[in-house]
Amino acid sequence: MIFLLLNIICSTIIVVVFKLIGNLKINTNNTIVFNYITACILGLLLNKSTSNWTFSFGEPWVYIALVIGSFFVLLFHLIAFTSQKVGIGTASISAKMSMVIPIIFSVLWYKEETSFVKYAGIILALVSVFLIVFRNSEKKIDRRFIILPIILFVGTGLVDILMKYSQQEYISDEKLPMFSSVLFGVAAIIGVGYNFVVSKNFGGYLSLRSIFAGLILGCANFGSVYFFILALSHSKLDSSVVFGLNNTGVVGLSVLIGVLAFSEKLSKLNWVGVALAVIAIAMLSTLTKVLTLFINLSC
Repeated sequence: MIFLLLNIICSTIIVVVFKLIGNLKINTNNTIVFNYITACILGLLLNKSTSNWTFSFGEPWVYIALVIGSFFVLLFHLIAFTSQKVGIGTASISAKMSMVIPIIFSVLWYKEETSFVKYAGIILALVSVFLIVFRNSEKKIDRRFIILPIILFVGTGLVDILMKYSQQEYISDEKLPMFSSVLFGVAAIIGVGYNFVVSKNFGGYLSLRSIFAGLILGCANFGSVYFFILALSHSKLDSSVVFGLNNTGVVGLSVLIGVLAFSEKLSKLNWVGVALAVIAIAMLSTLTKVLTLFINLSC
């Protein structure tokens, strides 16, 4: 469970850093690029095996890393575009609710064990995430852009599926740093290309604030991927449970930090979501096996 907890903390730090970047008016695109460069270098530094410094492009995990790295940049810009066109709340809900896709994949593809308590916890987690993220102030959605949250939902879910598939089929603990380094390296290359070719933003790279924010974000971003894959491998929980715990934990902790540190206001509905998230986390963690055993003995 320690890896899952570390992943939740790292993922929450990402949310907090983005919040600070917005408040301090730091260039987001440049920060994102430095973030990917930092994460790539960190993976190289953590790579302990000299045999992993060179790899063949014939290895399946390399291509998966290339795809995931590309998706990282595309989804980032898609989240921004979706937030602008259909609202931040809708974009957030689409991204967070996408955990249902890897959950279904894990259950069907890897034939993970099913139980009433497990499904109840997952459903409760989905409901809690929706209630926490939901905002009444959403602007009316233009029908021309209704496809955007759907694409975001599917795209984010596919990234999680690729993460799970890589961990299950190809990535050992020894290969994990290099796998992470490759995917973040690809994201960095695409990010730099976008900034120079599309946005034509050259001077922003000299900003010390963007570099510093990118360093912090990069460490947290690397940790979120690194510890997530370790959690899938070593938590002794089914992947479907890990996905549920991870998303619920990140959303719940992010909201609580927003309330305590940034004085954000939550509606009664949002607080109901927080309460349900606590219950869902309890059901999906160590209590899952205990409750399942109790129900089986009672039947």
